[in-house]
Amino acid sequence: MDLLERLQVLQCSFLSIGHPNLDANLSALLISQGITIMGWTPDDTRNMKRLAAMSPEIMICTNRPDLWVNTFL
Repeated sequence: MDLLERLQVLQCSFLSIGHPNLDANLSALLISQGITIMGWTPDDTRNMKRLAAMSPEIMICTNRPDLWVNTFL
């Protein structure tokens, strides 16, 4: 059973996932199926920007809110 099938069987609408495990294809698939995504824990601007570039719908959970503010605001 793949990740999407497992999430659907469990009737999940939210996935919190380590950012190294998330790519553009997976994020697009999950979002298209109505699953909200939180990527954790990018603590550098490169990975924050990588997640944001995948989709503005991906929530970013970081230990460095100061970097997030400097990157996106």
